[in-house]
Amino acid sequence: MGCHFCGIFGAVIGVPVPVVGSIIGAFAGTFAGALIAEFSRGSSSRDATRAATGALVGRAVAAAMKLAFGIAIALWVIWAAWV
Repeated sequence: MGCHFCGIFGAVIGVPVPVVGSIIGAFAGTFAGALIAEFSRGSSSRDATRAATGALVGRAVAAAMKLAFGIAIALWVIWAAWV
């Protein structure tokens, strides 16, 4: 078959939590991507960690704002349909 049992097991375990896994992956990827980019530029570990933390906070704030606007729009549509 060409695949390992551990790979199949990991895929099966990951199926029930696709939303949580993708959210965690997005935040971890943002942090890791910024950290790697800063290290590749030759930044110190303190500066690279600071930049990566800033990218992570920015991603979290953007996600929270997106959720808040989505809820506000949904409530507005429900209210408009009700009235």
